[in-house]
Amino acid sequence: MLQGVAGTTDGFDPPNELIGIVETGDQDAATDLAGKTNRRKGFAVTLNGKFDLTDSLTLNSITGYRYFDRYNASNSDGTSAGLGNTFYNEKSKQISQELLLTWTSGPLDVIAGSTYYHEKIDNYVLVPFYQFWSALGEVNYIQNGNMKIDAFAAYAQATYSILPELRITAGGRWSTEKRDHVGNFTFTSFADTSKKKRWSDFTPRVGIEFDVGPTSMLYASYTEGFKSGTANIGQVNPIINPETIKAYEVGFKSRLLDNAIELTGAYFHYKYSDLQVNKVIGIATVTANAAAAKVDGFELAATLRPAPGLRFDGSFNYLKGRFSEFFSTNPLIPLGAADPGFDIWQAANPNITPVFGGVGGVEQNLKGYQLPGAPKYSFTAGAQYDYDFGNGAVLTARGDLAWSSRIHYSEFNELPLSQKSVTKINALLRYDSGSFWSLSVWGKNLTNEYVKSNELVTIALWGYPRYGSIEPPRTYGATFGLKF
Repeated sequence: MLQGVAGTTDGFDPPNELIGIVETGDQDAATDLAGKTNRRKGFAVTLNGKFDLTDSLTLNSITGYRYFDRYNASNSDGTSAGLGNTFYNEKSKQISQELLLTWTSGPLDVIAGSTYYHEKIDNYVLVPFYQFWSALGEVNYIQNGNMKIDAFAAYAQATYSILPELRITAGGRWSTEKRDHVGNFTFTSFADTSKKKRWSDFTPRVGIEFDVGPTSMLYASYTEGFKSGTANIGQVNPIINPETIKAYEVGFKSRLLDNAIELTGAYFHYKYSDLQVNKVIGIATVTANAAAAKVDGFELAATLRPAPGLRFDGSFNYLKGRFSEFFSTNPLIPLGAADPGFDIWQAANPNITPVFGGVGGVEQNLKGYQLPGAPKYSFTAGAQYDYDFGNGAVLTARGDLAWSSRIHYSEFNELPLSQKSVTKINALLRYDSGSFWSLSVWGKNLTNEYVKSNELVTIALWGYPRYGSIEPPRTYGATFGLKF
């Protein structure tokens, strides 16, 4: 875990440093927690059934049951003082059922189905403030409650071949979901956080495909999506309404020179409404429908097979994801331009020009800021050779690399709260006996890059500590497999 506390700046990404941020650059974290701090257990049972009702009509049934139990202790103050240890307890039981019909008759293909999902989540979060117990009695921050989720959806989609090389697709999905939360929040006072709500939505899809040759195709599609609303168990947080998306995509797929070359490419435009985002407000991190966003991008991928057993592959992605509407308060400059630390913050982030609005200049206009977790550029490249011994045994040697431009983890696009551009290299040597066993020797992140996978600044209660996770360092090992 990556953690930081208030203090002087470090040299992680000079000169664009952020006041109040400390980063050690290693993988050690100060904590007073002992023993098992992350315990998870669960199991799942799935029953699949397929029934051929007629020569052209097939029914598939998928039934599932899942159970999950999680206990997690984390160090909220980022030190070994134990002033803000947080203990999470969560249990979940899920039941799901899906029925899918597929029908094919001449130029027409139809799929239709329905899904049902039920889940009950029990959640208990405890933060004991031992430092106040002697003076004020037992003072605890507690989130407690449960939530029941019932969701149903029905969908249908048809593809019709107008010509042998021209196909059109149209379909839609109707979804309805109810969330019923019963819970309470305790800190300096008690609050009932119970709430319930139902949402319904219809999301269509249309598309067209055209074969420009025996192994090449052009396509275009329009799709709408629906991400259900929810409630934060045990938090004094208003109901979070659904997030919706409108997605446009055009692209091509092609295989050339007797499949020696495969090429794919696509351009896409996404428009999000009521984006579900987190905000640090006072002593809590709350989720709200506070934003709209647009994403434009394209991706290209290629696979080359110049000789038997030899393969080269790669991809390139461009992504322009930005807020089109979002006002939020930076927890490190909560008073905006009036904050005593604003001048230092601005000097450390010369490429950011905040535009303040709202009462007292607290909220910052983030229109045009890059979406967190969305690198602007990325590419992958790999090479693989398979040597066939002729008796079913195969020896595979592969190397690959992945590069990404800077990834911001803060909606305010502050450089220290980001992962700078990085290249990761992996390698694999695998022998498959062709019968019942295989052996692999592998190495990951061979250049031992320090890579952050997420990062955020949290509440003032602990002095706005910085949390995050880092990816594994250079790792290597061997895997022995058996087939039964």
